[in-house]
Amino acid sequence: MQPSAVFKKSSFYKFGTNLFLVILLGAIVSSVILYFVFPKELPPTYTEALRALQKLEASLYLKTYLIYLPVAVFIFIGVIALSQSLTKKIVTPLKAISDFSAILGSGDFSKRPPLEGADLFPLTPRLNELIDVYQVRLSSVKEAVAKLETIQKDIGSRMDKNAHEEIRAELKELMETTKQIDRILDKIRA
Repeated sequence: MQPSAVFKKSSFYKFGTNLFLVILLGAIVSSVILYFVFPKELPPTYTEALRALQKLEASLYLKTYLIYLPVAVFIFIGVIALSQSLTKKIVTPLKAISDFSAILGSGDFSKRPPLEGADLFPLTPRLNELIDVYQVRLSSVKEAVAKLETIQKDIGSRMDKNAHEEIRAELKELMETTKQIDRILDKIRA
């Protein structure tokens, strides 16, 4: 079963492959060191072999450090390099998303996320869908605001027209009342 193309591009696939290579290289280095450190031939008799074993036991701690210290340092450096690489592959897209969200927060929906397909794979299409939905909603809100402004102006002009008619009616009543008062005053003077 072959891994999918998306999985092969993922950071975790690369990390696993690199970790396997580090372990394999460590095993090869250990084998080479063991080949040169230990004797290649055993003595022919049991007594001589026992003496050789005692000599070997005396230097075992030194040889252990000679074997395991370089391997441990090599593995440690490999793990640090792999973790740095993996951290960079995770942090860089997250930083780009953080900067992009600041742009979206300012209300600019014309830009698209600066992510590639392999970076946080499902996030890029979802962000594009989110931006499209917000653009549609924003345009519908702008249209609704424009309609409301038109209606508000229309209502304002109607109110002004009605206010003029009401004032005219009140002025007519006031003029008639004034004429009646003038007539009454004329009758009183007469």
